[in-house]
Amino acid sequence: MEDACINDARTDNSPDLQSTPSTPPLSEGDPASGSDLDSSTSSSRRFIFSHPAPKQSWLLRLFESKLFDMAMMVTYLYNSKEPGVQAYLGNKLFTFRDEEVDFYLPQLIVLYIHMKDVAQAVHPYILFRCRKSVDFSLRCAWLLESFCADVNSSTGKLNQGVKLKNAILTEEIFNSSFRRGRNSNAGYEGVEESHRCHSPTVSSNAKGHARASSDLSGIHLHVVKGGITRSTSQVSVTAASIGDLHSGRAFDSGCRCHDSLQEVINDLTAGRFVCHCDAPKLAPEFAFVKALIHIGTMLQQLPTKEAKTQRLISELAKLNLNLPARVSLPLRPEATHHVVRIPHTSAAVLNSKDKVPYIIYVEVVECDHVQTTSVPNKILENTLRQTRSEENVSQMATAAETITVPIRELVEVMGGYGSDMFEYFKILLLQGLIAARKHMDSLVPIVEIMQTGSQLPCFNKGPSTIKSLRDRFHMNLTEEQLQLLVENMVEGSIHSLTTKLYDNFQYLTNGIL
Repeated sequence: MEDACINDARTDNSPDLQSTPSTPPLSEGDPASGSDLDSSTSSSRRFIFSHPAPKQSWLLRLFESKLFDMAMMVTYLYNSKEPGVQAYLGNKLFTFRDEEVDFYLPQLIVLYIHMKDVAQAVHPYILFRCRKSVDFSLRCAWLLESFCADVNSSTGKLNQGVKLKNAILTEEIFNSSFRRGRNSNAGYEGVEESHRCHSPTVSSNAKGHARASSDLSGIHLHVVKGGITRSTSQVSVTAASIGDLHSGRAFDSGCRCHDSLQEVINDLTAGRFVCHCDAPKLAPEFAFVKALIHIGTMLQQLPTKEAKTQRLISELAKLNLNLPARVSLPLRPEATHHVVRIPHTSAAVLNSKDKVPYIIYVEVVECDHVQTTSVPNKILENTLRQTRSEENVSQMATAAETITVPIRELVEVMGGYGSDMFEYFKILLLQGLIAARKHMDSLVPIVEIMQTGSQLPCFNKGPSTIKSLRDRFHMNLTEEQLQLLVENMVEGSIHSLTTKLYDNFQYLTNGIL
């Protein structure tokens, strides 16, 4: 009987996250069992079984353990179908550091788009982070715009991902009415407040966020009365020119809350001042990135590389008229720089038949925060020089075009077939494969989630795609067998006919043959 109780506890996969005591089992000495054992034995057994320790869900113990990380969080969000588990995990997101969540942001966005129950669970966290960080809002919008392209709209209803994207693009998420549900996303009415109020970790994760609404309230009033911020009408006039490269203010939101005297106030208050004008927060960065992408689209229509280069220089010169501005390059989270100038005469077009990518220098000035630091004044064309010479851009463009090295040349660089460096190269391949196998359980779910609803060719084989990925880790082989596998892979690659054909293709396309 005791063994049965233990087995029941071990196999309990119930999603119930409440700690509820289990029903005491009947012992042989219990009167209700009809046993005729002596009373001493009966009372002893009743003492053991009538007061068991409260039974806690094993799933809850896992969620509360230190071993539970974001990789497991995303996996359980994807696999769990229990609303209670999903709601708990949505609350649990607030306990992780921002950088931990940001690494899995593409997976969270895919789940948000294609799984409505998961969207309801993580919506409060995404909304909280979007209001906290303009950079996070931008990344969410770009991911939503990319992944929502695969959403089937035949039903005529807006997907929850499309709703969130529209709310971010229109900056509706920054309005207090959005939280109460008076918007296109009203299906989530009140969900953020319920999660935030019942999450004991929100305050510890947010740290200084509440300070802006309490300690600085007097400063807000003083600044507005002092006339440092612009009026709503002035901001509207400036915001209307966002995206117009001929206006000279294509990336200017019109906000002046953080200029001049306000920068001193930011220093005194640890930079926690919040803009209270109606200036758009996301539109300037969207316009800047869109302008760079649009240049590449225009170049596709031109027949020769010379014509493309001239048009590239012309378009970048027009873009420079609108710089410096409160925009940044979205290369990493929480950018800390302002774009000052793009040296247009140093740009170069790369050889590409499809996207026509180009390479440019971008001059930036580091700052504490993109949204709160004053924008530097416009500088003369030749007063600021890069840390690298502009004359090297052509060599950088050539290097970017010839980044694919033929395999035979790679072997020759290592000293030839059978050399010490060549053998060391194979050892590194083996070590890399062994190291990758340790993380298979974390890597495969990432790809599996990204396959959800995707129309990419690499995912068109369905479940067999994930099976093929698992097979590539060769978990059934020992290290000795892996070493033999790597040897065969390298030998097969060097002597393969397709390798020789690909190497000749590289020679031809780069003008070597």
